[in-house]
Amino acid sequence: MQLLAAVSSSYRIGEYTGLILLLLALAWCILRAFRILPRATTAGASGAILSIPAQPSQQVSGSVAPPGFSVTPTALTHQATPESPAAIRWGYMVAALALAVLLTFGVMRTANAHSGPWDSGQGALIKTGFMDGCRQSGGSAAVCGCLFSQLTAQPAYSTPSGFQSLATDMREFLWTHDTRWLPDNFQTIEATCRTVT
Repeated sequence: MQLLAAVSSSYRIGEYTGLILLLLALAWCILRAFRILPRATTAGASGAILSIPAQPSQQVSGSVAPPGFSVTPTALTHQATPESPAAIRWGYMVAALALAVLLTFGVMRTANAHSGPWDSGQGALIKTGFMDGCRQSGGSAAVCGCLFSQLTAQPAYSTPSGFQSLATDMREFLWTHDTRWLPDNFQTIEATCRTVT
């Protein structure tokens, strides 16, 4: 049980870390698109465009040039052509838009993954009532939590309305002491949860 909780919390930490990284990347793209952060250039200190220096002693091997045509290393130097600032800005804006979409889906997925029928409204009230009643009957928080999670793992009791029917049956059991009112595997669940510390 503790291993499952550790894995679950590690998974949540990973989700939140991923969302934070997406948010940082989005902020970086927006800051670059609106020129708040400076952009690195390919120009040197003199303003000239940098290129690969030619080395005439170097021979090019494995050339695909036609026979009789020689390729010199100076022909292979690269002259970087600067892009227009508008094209660069649009590139950052498109990247920012893509990151915003990913971030939105990530936040929605994280929010939906952590909300369930027992986290708010009627479900939260029922869970609180069960936990309080269980503790008043002498159960520890760990045992009561185990009982609740084991019972709600069963499809018949996985929703607040389904669990409400169990509460009605439990009341009948307390009045009559007739075990037919209890779920079939209730005693097994109770025995398993009593071993939890």
